[in-house]
Amino acid sequence: MARKCPKCDGDVPYRVVIDGKERFLNSRKYCLECSPFGMHNTKNLMVSEKERQRRDKSGSNVIEYRREAKRTCVAYCGGKCEICEYNKCMSALVFHHLDPNGKDFGLSGKSIAWKNIKPELDKCVMLCSNCHFEIHADMIEVPDKLSERIVPDNKYTRERVLKPKKKTRPNKALKPFIWKVQRPPYKQLLQEIKETNQYQVSKKYGVSWNSVTKWIKMYEKYGDINEVGSSDKI
Repeated sequence: MARKCPKCDGDVPYRVVIDGKERFLNSRKYCLECSPFGMHNTKNLMVSEKERQRRDKSGSNVIEYRREAKRTCVAYCGGKCEICEYNKCMSALVFHHLDPNGKDFGLSGKSIAWKNIKPELDKCVMLCSNCHFEIHADMIEVPDKLSERIVPDNKYTRERVLKPKKKTRPNKALKPFIWKVQRPPYKQLLQEIKETNQYQVSKKYGVSWNSVTKWIKMYEKYGDINEVGSSDKI
């Protein structure tokens, strides 16, 4: 008997001939239509379309945030290479730390706020890829005079202003608790059980025998709220 695919409810064979070779599919979960042989696409097969769109949107937002951060950093450092003044492609511009020992973290591929990335950016000089490799090869040196740096005004550099929290309504006064069945005081309850029995007491108050047992346990644990001074335990 063939198994059922959890995605399309189709049959999943145990063996099949593919490209002239017999393949055993005992450990396969999805059919060959949903997951073709050798595609390795079973990770996201059961993800809903709404969840897939949410993931795609989240990923695109991260990419756009990092691009905006790179544009801001490039503009802050002068917009061109400090040595050859190259400025055609933003992706070809990199940030070189003047003092490798003072490097706290790398600046590429980071989703970090401007207030945290600016101190690290002040330790760097912006170069094109060619000049960067030539500096590491000791072919050229970093110029002493660097271009003036001005913080651009955009949504990345602006401090995030948090909206004030809505004022919560004051808690309403707690209503006094009212028993569904008026319970006798603890001493009276024990006296009535002693004079008759627990079954007769339960019939008197219109509850079950087990309810009277719970009353006794509650009185023993929390005290009798009908007695003065006993309600402090509750």
